[in-house]
Amino acid sequence: MKRITYIFLLFLFTSCELPFDLKDLGDRSVLKLYCEVSSGDTTVVDIDVLVPVGDHERTPVKVKPEDVVMTVDGEVVGIREAASDDPGLDPGTLFVVEEFPEGSEICLTASSEGTDPIEARTNMPKSLSGSLIKLELTDLPGNSYGGVEERNVVRARLELPDEMKGCHIGIQYLLKSRTDSCGVTVLDEEYIVQSVYDVTEFTSDGNFVSNPDFWHLRRMGGTYIYVWDGTDDYEFVFYHRWDSVSEWENEEGATETWTYDSHFKLRLYAFSEEYFQYHSRTANDFFELGMASPSYTYTNVKGGTGLLGAFRCVETPWLDDSFIDPDEIVEIRF
Repeated sequence: MKRITYIFLLFLFTSCELPFDLKDLGDRSVLKLYCEVSSGDTTVVDIDVLVPVGDHERTPVKVKPEDVVMTVDGEVVGIREAASDDPGLDPGTLFVVEEFPEGSEICLTASSEGTDPIEARTNMPKSLSGSLIKLELTDLPGNSYGGVEERNVVRARLELPDEMKGCHIGIQYLLKSRTDSCGVTVLDEEYIVQSVYDVTEFTSDGNFVSNPDFWHLRRMGGTYIYVWDGTDDYEFVFYHRWDSVSEWENEEGATETWTYDSHFKLRLYAFSEEYFQYHSRTANDFFELGMASPSYTYTNVKGGTGLLGAFRCVETPWLDDSFIDPDEIVEIRF
């Protein structure tokens, strides 16, 4: 047994050498584009010049506004460069102030000294107006927080306009909560909740199983969006923690109080095909654990790399416990 172990360790610590010259890996720079066009009025156009690893001493040429052309349904829109007094943008950032109509085709071309020109296209998704979410408390097991027995799991069904069915649709659950103890606020936060699940993932014992048609899209910064892939059955469940109040007597006999108060909102997304394909292929197990970088294997940028993608987003107002009726199905229309 010892001999076998020693042989195994010998192979384990044995390495090989494969010398190579970084200069042989290519000497041409390429343009990398990342641009998310949304239903808002300001779009950042992030373009970098990627320099070959074998030519690290080369100084990349900055892409200027006049080097970039964006069109919407064939009409040219202006590319601007952020100044030091432009709010929310770093100086030098390229951006566009434009509202993009639903279904419009967006095209972007760019060039820079020492690189091939690039071109990318995408389409703005159609409007989510008219979408409907139905909420109801379920009898599925969960952890009770002083609510209606253990019914703190909300089952939701999304109904879309006919023209949106089969599109790449995502949902996001946001929670805003405040915890007070003895009249002092000890926790006041707003965050995106990860505990959103497909209905078919929720088993009778309250555990969850993997469903390949319902996955979470983790973007940089830890933003979780749960996306349906090629389905017309848009159902999901999420935990709802009921507001609660606890009272007790301290050692002096005085009454002390602990309260938990929360509000939630749902944010609905529609993604272009290019946006969905790009982000759906970045995920890997180590990336989801925060142990590795995403692996980008898709690009719609001809002559370069990266993404030109589009999405629309609508959201509910902040809702509280009174909005969820334990005995009724509640509807939210966007």
